[in-house]
Amino acid sequence: MSFYNKKRVLKRVLFSLVFLFVISSCTKEFVLDIRVNPPESGSVFPSNGTFKNGTTVTLNATPNSEYVFTGWSGDAIGNNTSVQVTVDDNKSIIANFRLVQYELTTSVNGQGSITETIINTGKTDYDSGTKVRLEAVPAQGYYFKEWSGDLQGDTNPAELTINSAKNVTATFEKLSYELRIQTVGEGTVTEEIINTGKSTDYLYGTTVRLTATPKEGSDFYGWEDEEVLSTDNPLDVVISEPKFIKAFFEYELFNEVVGKWKIKKKRQQQQQKSRNFDVKSIVFNQDKTFKLNYSAGQISGTFSVDSNSAITLNGNGSLSNIVVINNQINFNLNVTSLFQFEVTGTKDLDYQPNRTAIPDQNFEQALIDLGYDDLIDGFVNDSELIVINDLDLSNKQITDFSGLEEFINLVNLNLSNNTLSDVPLVNLNKLTSLNLSNTGLTQIDLSQNNSITALDITNNPNLSCVKVSSQVFQQIPSGWLYDGVTSFGLEDCPKLLLISGEKSQVICNGQPIDPIVFEYGGEGVSVNTDTLPSGLESNIVNDELIISGTPIFTDENYTFSVYTSNVSSNFSQASQTISLTKNENSSGITLISGSFNQTINVLDVIQPIVVTYSGAATGLNIVGPDDEGEISQSGTNYTINASFTAAGTYSGTITTISGGGCPEVVQDIVIIVNPLPVTNTGGTDNSGNTNNTNDSSDSSQSGTSSSTNDSSSSAETFSIDVSAASFSDYSLSGRDRNGSLSGNDASITVKVGDTINFNLSVSGHPFYIKTSQGTGTNNLANSVSRNGSESGTVSWTPNAAGTYYYQCSLHNGMYGTITVN
Repeated sequence: MSFYNKKRVLKRVLFSLVFLFVISSCTKEFVLDIRVNPPESGSVFPSNGTFKNGTTVTLNATPNSEYVFTGWSGDAIGNNTSVQVTVDDNKSIIANFRLVQYELTTSVNGQGSITETIINTGKTDYDSGTKVRLEAVPAQGYYFKEWSGDLQGDTNPAELTINSAKNVTATFEKLSYELRIQTVGEGTVTEEIINTGKSTDYLYGTTVRLTATPKEGSDFYGWEDEEVLSTDNPLDVVISEPKFIKAFFEYELFNEVVGKWKIKKKRQQQQQKSRNFDVKSIVFNQDKTFKLNYSAGQISGTFSVDSNSAITLNGNGSLSNIVVINNQINFNLNVTSLFQFEVTGTKDLDYQPNRTAIPDQNFEQALIDLGYDDLIDGFVNDSELIVINDLDLSNKQITDFSGLEEFINLVNLNLSNNTLSDVPLVNLNKLTSLNLSNTGLTQIDLSQNNSITALDITNNPNLSCVKVSSQVFQQIPSGWLYDGVTSFGLEDCPKLLLISGEKSQVICNGQPIDPIVFEYGGEGVSVNTDTLPSGLESNIVNDELIISGTPIFTDENYTFSVYTSNVSSNFSQASQTISLTKNENSSGITLISGSFNQTINVLDVIQPIVVTYSGAATGLNIVGPDDEGEISQSGTNYTINASFTAAGTYSGTITTISGGGCPEVVQDIVIIVNPLPVTNTGGTDNSGNTNNTNDSSDSSQSGTSSSTNDSSSSAETFSIDVSAASFSDYSLSGRDRNGSLSGNDASITVKVGDTINFNLSVSGHPFYIKTSQGTGTNNLANSVSRNGSESGTVSWTPNAAGTYYYQCSLHNGMYGTITVN
């Protein structure tokens, strides 16, 4: 190697040694990267920089206002604001901050809630600066009133900026609503708070009890609350909103007439304007609608009650002189431009609104079979009936077609081969075809059925009378089939229709018959009976003949007839036969001598009462009238003797003893014992003068007088027998303060403290003593024993002077006056 080369090599070696020395003698440095999260939240000292290897650096985190330090992340950890870092490599460190968080406390006064909505940011505890929208939500029945605490005012919803701990209260108060009451008619309404509230406006949830009180002569009709009707009284109202409630009062007549009435024209009404019309029924509904069925059709509409005796059928006519007593009604009916007459009727106690009564089960079963009904309950919905045009009810064993009058759209009707006594063709003026063959009818009214072109009334051997219109009478339609015995006329057919009771009855002795009631009618028709058995009576009330009473059987059976008469009629008259038979198990009591009702004086002996028994009786049980009296028996005869030492009314009974199936016969005994006459035999009056009995000396003598004591000043007992031969008068026989009295509805005069014993035989005419005249059972006198009886003794001792009345509760004309002095 040359020198030159050696030298180059040496230089390289020297350079490497120098370089290694220099490098080995220098210290390493590293970068420390410091960041803040979020950038605006705070600072770190020292900040970013380069540090020699192994250097220990202390970092201090400082939060800005409204921020707090939360911890280090990256190449440093911990939650303290100060942290030491050893620089042994390049490092990145983050200082984390967050906004200060404040608690928002909310509360409520009253019933409600608060909803919180964060407008920009936040958590359960809200960061400083968070905007929160608070909305007060009242509970049902409350309203928001105001904010209090760190939020003021009544703005809702409201915004709140969270920059410190906040406390907000929402106040709610109960709603208060007006309750306004209006009365319509004559009456008042009282308001009673049931649980809480005020006297005029009521707090939400308050229950107010409303009580309607009608004035005299009026009745409460119902409430109306937002068009909802209620008849509850009292009515409890829960206040949840403003309320306007109407209380309706009507005349008492309204509630009396609501329902269905079976009505008819009074027979004596013969005005020319009315002869061709009759009425069947009228319905007054609670909603003030009505429906009138009459012989030529049906009228319906609304009605209003004008007084306690008058009703207006709005736009159709009126009812006047209305009298309603014990489910009986009488009034004058005026249907504009059609008819006007007096009407009488009875209330249908089985009526159901919007339903028609079908009492015959076979009739209703036939309707079920045809799909118009689904259950035998005695009623069919009106909505089903009015759509029926064709109805075949032949061979159904129907005997009562009541309800048929509501099938107002019938065109074809077949009732053949049923056994009928009457058929209600009223309203059925759309009929063109009618079959009544083989029904047993005796008379028919077709005077309002002018559209019938096909009629079959054959095989009715007793059908002698068919009433028709003048149009049909002039030319009987060729399509009408009838028997030779049938005749046609313009006047009403004589009618005698059994409407209650049985024509053939078996009666136990001493028991009343089931009253037999016939309805009769026809122009100029009167009704008569054969001689009635003793104990029975007949009365005519509203074109009805009523036979009632307790028959006294002297024979085993009685047969008599009821029949119509009219000398001017072209038709045959109607008749019915009644048969009464004594039950073979009956007992009997027969009076042989004496009287069951006697009047005697103290210490007198009664006329002996001698009786015997008969029939199923095996003996008699006699009680009273005097416990010390004598009762003797000889065979089947019993004799009663008695006398009395004190005045008064004594009663006893005689009762049969038997083992038969009939009730025992009971006979009352009433003995009235009057005190002995009292005669003043002398004494001194208040002036010191002497009163002498039967003194005929000169009355001019100073300070003296002569007289006989007036025994009328003492209380007396009077016995009056009362009977009733008709429905127009009571017949009286007896005595009073004026002496003997007798005659129809005789006047009676007594004094306070007197006793009157009315001995009654007035079956069918309840006998009442009243403070005012009129039918019904109100205004009764006090201290009357057995008031309202029809037999036995009614006793009364008046304790106050005045004018009183004895009155039949059923018949207005049967009354008389009792003057008490």
